Amino acid sequence: MITIAWDVDDVLNDLMFCWLIGKWLPDHPGCKVNFDQITENPPERILCCTLEEYLLSLDDFRLSGKYSVLKPNPQILNWFKESGHKCRHIALTSVPLKAADISASWTIKHYGKWIRSFNFVPSLRGNNFSPEYDSTKSDFLKCFRVVDVLVDDNKENIDGANKSGIKGILVKKPWNKAGLSFNDILTQIDKLL
Repeated sequence: MITIAWDVDDVLNDLMFCWLIGKWLPDHPGCKVNFDQITENPPERILCCTLEEYLLSLDDFRLSGKYSVLKPNPQILNWFKESGHKCRHIALTSVPLKAADISASWTIKHYGKWIRSFNFVPSLRGNNFSPEYDSTKSDFLKCFRVVDVLVDDNKENIDGANKSGIKGILVKKPWNKAGLSFNDILTQIDKLL
């Protein structure tokens, strides 16, 4: 039985899209950027702000209660309902320590029937330091050693997984050059089962 590691934000849910329309644009009425224009992640250059301002806004969105009501990706959730029992699943995400419990709660609430392990690499924020066991998802995967497939929206994470002998599947988003739709990705996963 294979083990799949799923990124949470922008794979299992639509964090960037929901944050943009639910937090950034209302707080910055002069900003006319739409989601398809977010061709870099992090998008501070596109939003004409500092990285700190972007991260503060994203963290405020997470901590305000808006994150907890994000909807799961319907295509992925349907796949879990039909095929999730055919393999093991873990969550592997990058999230600031101060919001990890919110992300874990959201993940277990929507995918806990299948995802039994929530793992994260803390995103660094200001003076909030914690012991650094792994600085990247690739570092985590090298240590964890039970993952066969990583599904993520970040090409660097996919490249790191591939270098470690783990099949990486890149989810199509405006900030990467992936060509596969969610249906294509799920079909690709089905072939591995």
